[in-house]
Amino acid sequence: MSLDLELKALVSDEDFRGVEEIQRAAWGFDELAIIPEHMFKVVSRFKCGFAGGAFHQGRMVGFVLAFETANKELHHSDMVAVDPQWQSGNQGVSVGFQLKLLHRQEALKMGVKIIQWTFDPLMSKNANLNVRKLGAGFAEYLPDFYGASVAEGLYAGITTDRVLVHWRLEDYPPRQGRTADLEAAPLVQGAEDVRGERFRVEIPYDLSELKQKDLEAAKAFRKRTAAVLTRALAAGYQVKGFRAFSGERKSFYLFEKC
Repeated sequence: MSLDLELKALVSDEDFRGVEEIQRAAWGFDELAIIPEHMFKVVSRFKCGFAGGAFHQGRMVGFVLAFETANKELHHSDMVAVDPQWQSGNQGVSVGFQLKLLHRQEALKMGVKIIQWTFDPLMSKNANLNVRKLGAGFAEYLPDFYGASVAEGLYAGITTDRVLVHWRLEDYPPRQGRTADLEAAPLVQGAEDVRGERFRVEIPYDLSELKQKDLEAAKAFRKRTAAVLTRALAAGYQVKGFRAFSGERKSFYLFEKC
């Protein structure tokens, strides 16, 4: 981690400055979709979740916002947002990854054992963080989860399908599977191919780029993977790995029978 990056819980009024600007920059949200600064302060002050930030030279470059649930051992992580200039390790550090570890550290102090959140399973960079680096597992497939409410900016063009993931904090760091296992697994093309002990399913290497070049191809990926993941989870399979191959510009999940 960069020595210039400060990670901490948000406490003082000054700490919260930047949370709205980062939402605009990261996702292109309009004003109605942005969680206002005062909501972060409520979570922090009344300890009904966790609000943390990453700072560089005193300026916020990312944040995490999570809420308590009815299960006191479970947090729901609603947002992890990073300034676009700091995304994808552009500054030599994975800010999103560090924010997840910060949340884990503080959540364990609160007696939390699982953190859950949703993400788009077609987003390769998010899959790399959530599955490969953190070891989170898929709990449920949620078709068009946000509907028209966020059908703009980054999310425009295709349905807002999500997977709900559970990150078991005591199981971190994850056991890294072998690339050879993934490459040897059969590649499925549809729900009817979900069988055997393991299989792999392809997702776009870069969903945003694909949407710009060929929106219909992106929609086809969504339809195909929705069917495969829904069938797999119902049949007792669990995601066990993820790899993105830059040379081939291809990305794959590995699923195994639990």
